Amino acid sequence: MTRQKDHNRDYDDNLASGSAIPGTAAAPGAATPGVDAPGTTTPADPAPASIDDVKRYLSDLETIRGLMTRYEEQPLVNHWVFAVWGLLVILGSVINWRFAGAFAVAQLDPLVVVWIPVLLVGSIVETLGGVLKSRDTGIPLLTRRRTRLFIATIGILVILGIIIAHLDRVGFTTTILIALGATPLFIYALATYSDLFTEGFVLLAAAIVIALVGDTVNTLAFRGVGGITVGVVYIIAGAHSAWCERRAGHRDGAAAPQISPDGRRIAASRTSARDGA
Repeated sequence: MTRQKDHNRDYDDNLASGSAIPGTAAAPGAATPGVDAPGTTTPADPAPASIDDVKRYLSDLETIRGLMTRYEEQPLVNHWVFAVWGLLVILGSVINWRFAGAFAVAQLDPLVVVWIPVLLVGSIVETLGGVLKSRDTGIPLLTRRRTRLFIATIGILVILGIIIAHLDRVGFTTTILIALGATPLFIYALATYSDLFTEGFVLLAAAIVIALVGDTVNTLAFRGVGGITVGVVYIIAGAHSAWCERRAGHRDGAAAPQISPDGRRIAASRTSARDGA
């Protein structure tokens, strides 16, 4: 009994000294369980966030979300590109209507002698407008998002080309012409300002109404009027896009707002890349 008490006493002494093995001494410098080692401090619990910190955090999130939305609606081309397209469509429609008889006598296809040149000139102008816009804003022309858009656009245009080639043999209607004119507006609105869906739906609604009216409006002159209408809507879409850009703060290729290291917005620079060169 006495030996058992001595053993228990030795075990309790070892625990108090920090040794886990009965009969052994604690290692020099070893920290006693439950007691901090010399020269160390226990980490303090983080202080709870104040109301001002929460408000600043929410404000930063709102700024970041606004910047993301702003760049999603970045214009792809300069606004005068819409005007050029509109004027080209109006010019092509007038030539097609005015010289339809001469084309028939000479056995010339208006699609080849009028509309393919219109598409080529418009494509060159649009490419130039996209390059200039990319230079002014400092955003690469072929970002990952824009590359996907361009690939999808090429696919859609190929499909439209097949449809147009077929219709060139069987004949166009005013409804089809206006609907074809609305397609680029939907593509562009999908990639930039959603407000530009308005012009696309205006043309689509006009196409539907004409389709309901029937063949009474499918004369050569009325098809010319339909083409002129598409051109005018393109010009209006350009003015609308310019207004959307001013509203979003991107006028004249404005740079993105500067952000401090902690993620807070400092100020929006109104100096274009061209002015800074």
